[in-house]
Amino acid sequence: YPGDVFSYNETLGQRTEEAGFLPAGAYENGEVVEEVGGGICQVSSTLYSAMLYGYKLTTVERYPHYFPVDYLEKGYDATVSWPKPDFKFRNDRDFPIKLTAVCNNDERSLTVQILGTNLDGLYMHLTKQTLAYNNTKYPWIMEGYGVQVFRHIMDGNGMPLGQVNEIYDVYHTHEATEQIKALDAQAAAQAAAGVPVM
Repeated sequence: YPGDVFSYNETLGQRTEEAGFLPAGAYENGEVVEEVGGGICQVSSTLYSAMLYGYKLTTVERYPHYFPVDYLEKGYDATVSWPKPDFKFRNDRDFPIKLTAVCNNDERSLTVQILGTNLDGLYMHLTKQTLAYNNTKYPWIMEGYGVQVFRHIMDGNGMPLGQVNEIYDVYHTHEATEQIKALDAQAAAQAAAGVPVM
């Protein structure tokens, strides 16, 4: 309904085996681990991607993954866990909306739709800016990417009316994360042995 905030975690509840969730890969503190309900972020991310296209659907709480995911472009994902982080958005339209999600096991696909009333024909057009960044401690290592998603409000004739900037995302790469850990461990070992660290 208008003004309502949808919370992914409140809607799904805690992911437990008793609730029917299975173990799968998940990120925890930048590491891939097995977790009950792992992979649930594919649903939250698909919902977030659909929400980006909805006029007057406003992000309330959303966090990117530590590493880029392989099922969506950078900037379109929403990581969740129990009880935090959560993905929340608000319906700022004057009409209710309906969420539908269909999983097709044969095609290994998930389709999320956000249905509602659109009397004025306004819609969102998405663009984004992606920049690589280097580690500050080890400047020769390209550590990851910064991504800014822009939601352009368009009228029914395709004319721009305004812009909404989503949060600025920072993604790390697996390779750089491992390189940095190894260099930090080497520096710690040298320091412990009394060897000067450059």
